[in-house]
Amino acid sequence: QIKALDAIRRLAYSEKEADNVEEHMSEELAKGDLAPKEREDLMHLVRRMEDVADWGKEASRDLQLVIEANVLVPVQLWRKFFELTSELEKAAKAMRMSVDALGVSSETVMSQEKAVGVLEHIIDDMYFNIKKEILMTELDPKGVYILMDMLRCLEESSDSSKDAVDMLHILVISDQFHSR
Repeated sequence: QIKALDAIRRLAYSEKEADNVEEHMSEELAKGDLAPKEREDLMHLVRRMEDVADWGKEASRDLQLVIEANVLVPVQLWRKFFELTSELEKAAKAMRMSVDALGVSSETVMSQEKAVGVLEHIIDDMYFNIKKEILMTELDPKGVYILMDMLRCLEESSDSSKDAVDMLHILVISDQFHSR
């Protein structure tokens, strides 16, 4: 429990950092050094990236509720949540690699976009299977409610990762089109 609560605190800190980055980027983009469409696309990208962090924080709050409410979760269900969050971590890292490659390597942006897409489909399948297991497992109603919400938050984080790399794809294609 102590490790879990530590991880929740670290995640909350990371989410605040993401908020600060979003605020700084918004201010920089508002200065108008880029064309309006590019500014808009970059703002959408920043917001989707912030959504990844926000949904992760919400899932961590549900985990905190599980701990505080003493919800007994079967080990096999925790393993499935662990597997899903491992895939989500891979997607977040691929998203980060794609962002870091923007303006440096279009090929890397695109390959990491594809990796996130594959992971998002894997997470979708895992989401359904875990949802089914939660509903089939003998849990008390508060446990079902909290775990379903945590699962939904993780799914939303995955979807936001995919949305972010889709925005990167648009930025790369737009840049290639305008470079001609």
